[in-house]
Amino acid sequence: MKLLNRRLPVVFAICYTSYSIVYIARLNMTMGISALIEMGFLTKSQAGITGTVFFCVFAMGRLVNGALGDHFRPGRFLATGLMIIGISNILLGAFPIPPVIAILWGFNAFGQSMLWGSILKIMSGNRSVENAERNTSIMVTSTAVGSMLGVLLALFAIEKISVQAAFIIPGLMALIASISVNKGVRDDPTQTSQKQSVIRAFSSAELFRNRNFLRVIIPAALHGAIKDNLTLWMAVFFTERYAMDLPKTTLYVIAIPLTGLFGRLLFMPLYKLCRRNLTLTTAISFGICMLTGAAVTIRGIDPGLSAVCLSIMSAAIMMVNTSLLSIYPMRFKSTNQVSKVSGILDFFTYLGAGAGSLILAFI
Repeated sequence: MKLLNRRLPVVFAICYTSYSIVYIARLNMTMGISALIEMGFLTKSQAGITGTVFFCVFAMGRLVNGALGDHFRPGRFLATGLMIIGISNILLGAFPIPPVIAILWGFNAFGQSMLWGSILKIMSGNRSVENAERNTSIMVTSTAVGSMLGVLLALFAIEKISVQAAFIIPGLMALIASISVNKGVRDDPTQTSQKQSVIRAFSSAELFRNRNFLRVIIPAALHGAIKDNLTLWMAVFFTERYAMDLPKTTLYVIAIPLTGLFGRLLFMPLYKLCRRNLTLTTAISFGICMLTGAAVTIRGIDPGLSAVCLSIMSAAIMMVNTSLLSIYPMRFKSTNQVSKVSGILDFFTYLGAGAGSLILAFI
């Protein structure tokens, strides 16, 4: 993409900010759900349904929008997704009614599912493959930045203004980001085949005949089982295994997502050390997960050492995440399937997360 090479800092900043807003407009529900229940806007069962709607719509949205993302120009697709996020969050804050909350949160999930494939296509437009991979490895840190900002902003809005403001403010931010994308990211018409039919865009037969692609699906699902459930079950792990109270447990658990950020930053040094061999980089990262996971099962292990092992596992699985869901899809640039590959792998990642959650709950 010619524009990206000329105005990379501006385009990168816009994309980085846009994807950070995804998590600001997602963590607001995590922080605000207790207040919504306490104020009578939701019951616990309705809150559970709302969460289920989000993950189901997001997973299916990644599959659908992954295919559509290769059919439309990425800048326009990115701006449209941000607009949907903005409108759905603002309306949710204005009309916090149980059925409306679930429906609007589903629209928010669909809008969020439109962004990552578009950003990967924009980043892959860089003439230098090495620069594109480096920029993308930095771009993924926006998830951690957005998560931390999302928690802080939601807490501030709930305590100082209202729970409704925790949705309206991120919604306004998303709309502003949508305008910024429209103004600052100009699509290269040659990047996308506009003559490609929508039916062809949804066809994945060619991909599923590719043995190399098929080999990536199972690792993607396994990494999802580790990544999402590591955060979900850690509080339960420490409270039940070590009989800790929740405040003390928080001190151990909070280290896990923070080290995940370092894992994303460490990906590129490890990737270069492996001579840009993506298979070796991913295998080493999975190996670290296996070793630290085995260490945690040792009888009598100290809780502090358990936290260290799980933090290292968090960093390692984030390196796998960058490898499989960010760098690998960019290798399909020549066939105009970057967004589609990203969407399919993300879908299997969420399937793995769901299966892993059921298995861990049973254990």
